[in-house]
Amino acid sequence: MKRMFSAILAALLLVCAAPALGAGKVVSIRPGVFVRLGSYMGEPIIWRCVGSDDNGLLLISRDILCFKAYSDGSSRWNGSFLRTWLNSADKTVDWGGQAPDPNHVNGNAYDAEPGFLNGFAPEELELILPADNKSVVNEADASYAEEGSTVHLYNSTGQFTKSVQNYSTAYAVRTGDRVFCPNITQMELVMANFPSDFIAAPTEAALAQTGNIKNFESLSNSYYWLRDALGNAEFTESVRCVYPDGRLLFADAFDSSVGVRPALYIKEKITAVSGNGYENSPYAVNEEILSSPLPVGTAAENISRTAMDGANSHIAEGDYLAVGNYNGEEILWRCVDINENGPLMLSERILSFKSFDASGNHGDKLRDKYGSGSWANSNIRSWLNSEEGEGSKVWPCGNPPTSDQCEGHNGYSVEKGFLANFAPEEREIISETPLWTVIYPADADESTSGGEPLELHRNANNLGNYASAYKNLTYDRMFLLSIEEANRVKNDFGSFLTAGPTPSAVNLNEASIEGLSADRSAMWWLRDADAEMNCCVRAVTLDGWIHSIVAVRSSNGIRPAFYLNMDAAAFLSGDGSRNEPYRVAGHSFAQWEEVTVPTCTEPGLRRRTCLNCGESEDAALPAAGHKFGKGAVTKKGLFGGSTIYVCAVCGMEYTVDKGSFWPLAAGAALLALIGLWALLRKLRHRKDDSFGT
Repeated sequence: MKRMFSAILAALLLVCAAPALGAGKVVSIRPGVFVRLGSYMGEPIIWRCVGSDDNGLLLISRDILCFKAYSDGSSRWNGSFLRTWLNSADKTVDWGGQAPDPNHVNGNAYDAEPGFLNGFAPEELELILPADNKSVVNEADASYAEEGSTVHLYNSTGQFTKSVQNYSTAYAVRTGDRVFCPNITQMELVMANFPSDFIAAPTEAALAQTGNIKNFESLSNSYYWLRDALGNAEFTESVRCVYPDGRLLFADAFDSSVGVRPALYIKEKITAVSGNGYENSPYAVNEEILSSPLPVGTAAENISRTAMDGANSHIAEGDYLAVGNYNGEEILWRCVDINENGPLMLSERILSFKSFDASGNHGDKLRDKYGSGSWANSNIRSWLNSEEGEGSKVWPCGNPPTSDQCEGHNGYSVEKGFLANFAPEEREIISETPLWTVIYPADADESTSGGEPLELHRNANNLGNYASAYKNLTYDRMFLLSIEEANRVKNDFGSFLTAGPTPSAVNLNEASIEGLSADRSAMWWLRDADAEMNCCVRAVTLDGWIHSIVAVRSSNGIRPAFYLNMDAAAFLSGDGSRNEPYRVAGHSFAQWEEVTVPTCTEPGLRRRTCLNCGESEDAALPAAGHKFGKGAVTKKGLFGGSTIYVCAVCGMEYTVDKGSFWPLAAGAALLALIGLWALLRKLRHRKDDSFGT
């Protein structure tokens, strides 16, 4: 009986100790994060957080999920077929009257289709927040309006900026929704934060559903509904929609060829059982759909990520990361793109001013005088990727970047390598990445890509023939941006393409740079070569244009970049904002330095500084104590003496009195006499005894 009870108890303990199935990790939803939530037509739905407003964090589906009529002709959201269907979790939708059957829509009837939320598990439904939504109504429906006093203005060119000009005062109604088609102000978040997500393409399942609807031949971008009505009273059946080219126009409400791209608000924290928040690895909250095939995205494929356990390892476009320390200042980086190589991190500021390459013996008249425009053989590439300490290094082509060979300024031939400023755990998160770089046409024998010279375009938005230009391949950990990468920064982050220097870059600069200030942008190097002169390299100007500069110029800034290795990254602190950037390491302190020297009687102070964040730590040094020598005799004689001892460090003196020698000497003599008298007396007694015999 006891054995049976023990066995049962042990089994219960094992069950209790075992981790629960489906247990996940609590993660925070932030703009840029991808989430897998619900399914439609057998495919999981991928959503992206595009920002937040008064309702909370807004998610919009990455794809157009289907093509459906908005209504049977009315442009009012509150009575539309789409609103009823999107907010129903029932297998059979209660249409409350008219339904989107074949008699009331011109294709893709969905009267018998389960409600959209029927594809969501209970734990997924719990994450969706109710929204207080505003929807513009047509001027003819102004009597139904709950707010606003003007007709929403329409601009025939379809420019998005024109559509928001009087939105706040336009006739509108309010509805409580869980899922909805976005309105103009919600799409304003998309345009501001992720402009490339403003347009969307249908899923394969959506394309197959179109049936006899025309103009659907591929998975290219397509039309999708917003929920705002067109304001003009002449178009009472028209509803706003986004066109494939990104224009904001309109379509008839009964048109079944317009796509549905739902949106919803989600709780700030969710429990994810898998995923890292990336497009190809979105957070998932439901085990049941983990076996479903994941629709492949186009922006970030085949990126390996860390497991869910451990520290946070997600980074989104726009997030900040603090890694490394240069000239006593922590380096702040921003994620400016996520592509097949991983998250691309660009330093927020110019860290120093240096030549791209030194003059010297290059075997070419122009390059001998002005340096080489080849990234592969440049001094700056060698320095950026070096972990060596201070001292002479082996430089490409044997031309060290001394000040004499860098226009007389800002030499860096004996400066420690850039990567030496990073803690070991920080260097682990920097990927060695294959990079294509434009080369000078005459160097085309080195090229493994392209077949024509790069055309000169000064506008960062214009890539011209970049894709087909001569390029060669290098593998680097740290690098300067290419024109193509600068183009992505310009498109997605606008003014972030221009940058000012750090205070230390200003203070340590030796070159003459007009108006140089930490509060003003400066020129900085790209890595692509100029197509017309073999000694020139592309650079970003103060106002964001692309220029060509001789490689030896020492007044151009260095703004490094790297790809983040997410297999090794684990963020121990921060939330990714500029004020609280992610950090991948705890404190990494340099050697202790003595600040205050301890004295004989007072303690000293030592200090060490974190290489990652600059924080310092102090510790006391014990007092050294006096150091006395053998001393100096100042009095000496039969009747006594004294010795003075002097500290060799601080000069302090103390005296030791040896006392009088006479009492000790007299006592010793008396004892000696007594002993001698006793010995003589004993000897005499022995003699007398011998005569008596």
